[in-house]
Amino acid sequence: MNREKSNLETNPSLEWIDELYREHGTFIESILRFAAADLNEREDIYQDIFMALIKKNDLSAIRDIRDYLYVLTINKVNEYRRKKHRSKRILQEYASLLGSETSDEGRQPVLVREEVNEVLKAIETCLSKQESQAVLLRYRDMADNEQAAQKMNVAKGTFLRYVSLGMKRIRAIVRSGQADD
Repeated sequence: MNREKSNLETNPSLEWIDELYREHGTFIESILRFAAADLNEREDIYQDIFMALIKKNDLSAIRDIRDYLYVLTINKVNEYRRKKHRSKRILQEYASLLGSETSDEGRQPVLVREEVNEVLKAIETCLSKQESQAVLLRYRDMADNEQAAQKMNVAKGTFLRYVSLGMKRIRAIVRSGQADD
């Protein structure tokens, strides 16, 4: 019986990563459970760790792999939090720009494309994947609810829940920034 081989079986240079995760995966997960409360954050950070290990490619010079994995995991948690904090700050600055007074016309100047792109990146970073996809489909791409739900392969009600939760988080971020001023 012929079966297709997985990428790990056909690419021997990646077998070490499979072995590493079998031995130390629960250790990494336990650190993440302690350091990151949100399941989506933990999954994103776990993936970042995996990618960092693949980029490193050779761990033979490392004396204590558990210490290395601990430091790598904590560094990835901190990096993720800094990135998320930066994205929240961008959203807050955007909200304050829209809410501030202008001189003669009483209207805000049109935002340049880079600022809009930064806000969109911030939305993607601050929300879960499903929430950011739903919000962006609805408000950036101007898709109607049924079309957007079909693109996401979810029911219309699920799509609307993602939009609602995403917008609720965005409003909370904006409010927290206005309270800081």
